[in-house]
Amino acid sequence: MVWHRDIWDHFVRVAVLPGRQALRSAVANRLTVPAVKLSTIGSRAFSVSGPQTWNQLPEEITAATSLSTFQCHLKTFLFRKSFPDIIAD
Repeated sequence: MVWHRDIWDHFVRVAVLPGRQALRSAVANRLTVPAVKLSTIGSRAFSVSGPQTWNQLPEEITAATSLSTFQCHLKTFLFRKSFPDIIAD
């Protein structure tokens, strides 16, 4: 997979509610989580769980400028979260 900034920018424009550019979250690479109508199914929809998961990632990961940097930081984050006793900071 090739990292294309244009594709990412398009995804953010489509996935994020209008007017987000004026918010502090726009600077922090955070996505707006849409409101959920059905508590049993709605919260599991990708349009909800995707932004929730993204927003839980540290700024170091979401601010990556290339796919390889993003993958490296994400992999390290997930390993440290899964194996805190094995991997030291």
